[in-house]
Amino acid sequence: MKSIVADETMLREPVERGVRLVAISLLDDARQAGDKLTNLANELRDGVTAADDALHDFRVAVRRVRSWVRAFKPWLQDDMSRKRRRRLSGIAEATRAARDAAVHLEWLRKERPELTARQRVGQTWLSERLVAQRTEGADAAFEAAADFATMVPKLTRRLEFYRAAVSQPERAERFGAIFAERLLKESEELRERLAAVHRFTDVKEAHRARIGTKNLRYVAEPLAKRFWTLSVWEDDAALCAFVGTPPHAQAMRVMTPHMAPTEFVRWTLPGLALPPTWADAVRRAGRGCPAAG
Repeated sequence: MKSIVADETMLREPVERGVRLVAISLLDDARQAGDKLTNLANELRDGVTAADDALHDFRVAVRRVRSWVRAFKPWLQDDMSRKRRRRLSGIAEATRAARDAAVHLEWLRKERPELTARQRVGQTWLSERLVAQRTEGADAAFEAAADFATMVPKLTRRLEFYRAAVSQPERAERFGAIFAERLLKESEELRERLAAVHRFTDVKEAHRARIGTKNLRYVAEPLAKRFWTLSVWEDDAALCAFVGTPPHAQAMRVMTPHMAPTEFVRWTLPGLALPPTWADAVRRAGRGCPAAG
């Protein structure tokens, strides 16, 4: 996500504000990707690699928007109506034919040296049809990019404002807590989809798992470099002893380049309340609970 850096401050924002800030950023990223695609119209029809990459980037950017809207539907549905969500779905679908043709043509090109003379005749025949599909699909993709460009200003204006009660603001749900809950929900859905794949013939199940993987990725990306852990310690001495010894010390050396600055939320629990739950942890993290003894 380029337009907005989702930092620790954003995690403490009210959820209505946080989800809208990310949505606006994702819309802007997709608009820029669409503009880049439109500028490569002739190149896409001719099969230039840069144009194929631009089409792929636009498709991914639109998927990110759709995945975010789906994951945070309770907070965005007033501004992202069913009609608008269907329109986004249509835009994504309109880019599929050209992208599929480009991928298949690239695969055929790589396979050609290994084919027999007779097989190359078939490869040429199929390639000609895929080129026609790419050309026709390119026109549909450009229309989709233009349609998306007209959506962005209107959607952005709607997302820039929301209503909130002024009384008891400290009880408002925080973006960080809700984000963590949504991420856990996406993870569980992916786990269930993966569990349904038992053999290579489970094509439908494998496809659903693939889509679930993408959904999880696209929801997680705006807050990349953030890793959540939950642990229990008897006292500070036990914590310090663990932090400086294997395997934690080695793991941190490997992970630190990929992490944002570390932040801790600490609290005390009676023995009967152990083990702590993630639901309680994300609520405390979302409130920015101060460290406890």
